[in-house]
Amino acid sequence: MNLFTQPFALLYRNRALILNLTRRELEGRYKGSVLGRVWIIVNQLALLAVYSFVFGFIFKTKIGSSSGDMSSNFALWLYCGLLPWFFINESLTISVRDIVSKVNFVKKIAFPLEILPIVSVIIAFINMSIGVLLLLGGTIVFGMGLHLEMLSFILFVPPLFLGVSGLAMIVASMGVYFRDLAQMVGLIMLLWMYATPIMYNADMVPEEFRFLFTYNPLASIVDLMRSAFFWHSDLNFLFLGGFYIGSIVLYMIGFHVFRKLKIGFSDVL
Repeated sequence: MNLFTQPFALLYRNRALILNLTRRELEGRYKGSVLGRVWIIVNQLALLAVYSFVFGFIFKTKIGSSSGDMSSNFALWLYCGLLPWFFINESLTISVRDIVSKVNFVKKIAFPLEILPIVSVIIAFINMSIGVLLLLGGTIVFGMGLHLEMLSFILFVPPLFLGVSGLAMIVASMGVYFRDLAQMVGLIMLLWMYATPIMYNADMVPEEFRFLFTYNPLASIVDLMRSAFFWHSDLNFLFLGGFYIGSIVLYMIGFHVFRKLKIGFSDVL
């Protein structure tokens, strides 16, 4: 099996195990909780309420596009931008502790440790999917309606999942050797959020600095999300193609970095 097919064979060969671990992890997270998985929605809506109040009412952030004004639906616009950040943030902040917190799996012979961070990414993806359903419900409630262009969101789900899975495998494997990485990931994600036009309009940034968004993949992902759900603009297939290629490469790198570093897991743990 060559270097290209190995990372993808991992998903197919262990698909049943991945599903079982995902189910167990979901049940374990909310075991004994009164609200259970409702906390997924509560946490997202609580953050949305705080950010909407701060940036919508205090700082009075103005939003809009060539296709219309969105100022009356700031909360939806903001939530749409937060969803991919929620997904990446949850995936990485949990994955970085996956191996350290599951030492019993490390001691098992022939257990595919690579799937542990992937399970965390799947759970984060499920949470994001719930958020997308809430977003769709919001567009209906606020009279924006549903449009065919919203289906374009589906096209960039696979590369988003693969790219984040690659990052998750990298931080999970490095987190075994560098325990401070867990705190660093949380800080980096917070800085990344503010460096991305999620809670503010890109037009608010001085023109000489806007080129930096070109090198920020999260900024492009947020723009794709908003283009699909609000602006209904034409899909940028050139970027989408690059997104697929970059995500596949990142996933393969993450897989092989994990494979390389996991050799010493048992010695460190």
